[in-house]
Parts: sequence; C-alpha cells; structure tokens
Amino acid sequence: MTKAFLLVDDEASTRGAMARILERCYPQIEIRRASDGDEALAMLDDDVAMPRRDGFSLCWSIRNAAPYRPWRDVPVVLVSALFHDEDAVERAWRAGTALLVQKPFGRGEIVRAVTGLTRIASTGAGSEASSDGGAPAALQATPAAGEARRSVSW
Repeated sequence: MTKAFLLVDDEASTRGAMARILERCYPQIEIRRASDGDEALAMLDDDVAMPRRDGFSLCWSIRNAAPYRPWRDVPVVLVSALFHDEDAVERAWRAGTALLVQKPFGRGEIVRAVTGLTRIASTGAGSEASSDGGAPAALQATPAAGEARRSVSW
C-alpha cells in the first residue's frame, strides 16, 4: 500500500511550498493536494480557516462521524496563523488534532512533524485521546510561558 500525505489548504502557494518540502524529504510518500476539507482522505495537513469546511470541523468529523470511521485514527495536523489565539488552540485540541503548526512555518518544522507522525502512525501510539478529551496523551506538551501554541519535540 502506498503511503500518502494529503495537503489541504485553500491557498495554492501554501500547498505548493509544503508539497515541495515533503517531496524532497519523503520521496517514497505520494503527495496529494486539495483546496478544501471535503477532499480529505488519508493523513491530513489541514489549514484551519477554509471556505467550505474548516479544519476544526474536518478534524472533528474524522474523529466522530460514522462515514469517516475508517480514518478516525489517522493523525491530523492543523496548520494556521490563528494559533496565537488560545481559543483556537483549545478548539483544535478538542477537535482531536494530533499536532498544530503555526504559519509561517519552516522546512524543519514540517519535516519534524511528518517524521514524528509517521512514527506514531506506524506504531499506533498516540491515537487515543487523553482522559480530559484533549490532545492524544503521547502528543501533549506544555507551552512556554506566554505561548498559545503547543509544540512537540520528536
């Protein structure tokens, strides 16, 4: 089975930049691109604010709605410039996201996120939500003082 990474972002330039990073670093992974959340199929890199279905709704649906059950344990990464807002961060964790990436992002941040998530997906670790309904236990991290977003070291 071919491993695939589906980039979901309403901005073509963001999809292109992330695809170039991923294609160079992960030539064995098929990179697919989509412009909205309704096209999500496999591992998702999801922009939070999109016109038809936003990232929060997409992530929640994958975790909870019957038609998406086959993908419920697929790690979802939300990518957004909104993660300076603590409410957006909380909403992302409650939706069931595995990891948040702040825009603008660097090559290293994307590579670390994908590498870590592919390890987690291959071992099955971190697919269960924590007891408080937040981020999966394996991915919980405490933000530095004054930071609204959480980061994970792989």
